[in-house]
Amino acid sequence: MSALEPFLGAWRQVRPDTAPAQISVIFEEGGVMTYVVAMNGEQRFSLRWSVDGETLISVDQSGRKSTSPFRFASPTMLVLDRDDGRYVYRRDE
Repeated sequence: MSALEPFLGAWRQVRPDTAPAQISVIFEEGGVMTYVVAMNGEQRFSLRWSVDGETLISVDQSGRKSTSPFRFASPTMLVLDRDDGRYVYRRDE
């Protein structure tokens, strides 16, 4: 299994709570990651992504690189530690 496989698919942010917005992230093969923000419509932001050890690396359209240590709390719970806090995502089947 590749290091990327556990990420593939759609994940919904559960912490911190973003209500009334709903935030999802979709990890695709080929290194594309799309953030979807749904509130009074939908906005999508695409980034490039990869994994180095236990760090998720993302690069936005302008070339700005961001790194986030990660862990899987379970096969359906992804925890990302960012500079501004801890984010928890649940696999969105």
